[in-house]
Amino acid sequence: LSAEAVASSGAPLLLTVQVPESARDMFGHMNVRHYMAVYDDAEWKLLEHLGAAPGYWQVHGLFDLAHYVEYLREVHIGDTVAVYCRMLGRSVSAKRIHFQLLMLNTTTGVVASTLQCLCMHTDLATRRSAQFPDTILGNIDALVAAHKALLWPAPPTTLTMDPNFLGELAVKLDVLLRRHRCRRAPSNSPRTSVGTRPRALTATRQRPPVR
Repeated sequence: LSAEAVASSGAPLLLTVQVPESARDMFGHMNVRHYMAVYDDAEWKLLEHLGAAPGYWQVHGLFDLAHYVEYLREVHIGDTVAVYCRMLGRSVSAKRIHFQLLMLNTTTGVVASTLQCLCMHTDLATRRSAQFPDTILGNIDALVAAHKALLWPAPPTTLTMDPNFLGELAVKLDVLLRRHRCRRAPSNSPRTSVGTRPRALTATRQRPPVR
């Protein structure tokens, strides 16, 4: 994947930043913790791009569930990096989104890193998952459709990154629990503990009389 292909693809440019001296580690390049800081700042820009106003996040949240990061090239202090986004999909429940962020080193002209992220939309009052509103959901669907036409292949979706996997897993677990409850349902016959017999059928021993 070339930096030129990404930059000219029409994928949204979320953030451009010059790597500061404070990001230097003992090996003389940008430390991995600072990659995540850049990605986190870019993710907030993505949310703005999707139509979420700043006040929206006072009552709603977006919780990251899984990350997959690739470090492809070194990024040095003073280099300028640009982060682009490719929206990969969303769950049928309209609660989770899956996207890829691509970090281009515009100083050296290479793709330096990529991040796949699976996020869950939440209601901060209940701290539980919630559906995206229709306006934001429409923007997500438009990006997914547009980004399917990008010239470079989308990354493979693993189970941990599949936005529908958790929903399917929950359904399967619910079915298994229902079957388990049916098997353990009480019958008309008296039930006893494993390894014991009903008292009426248990022989008793009497102590011999003392002489």
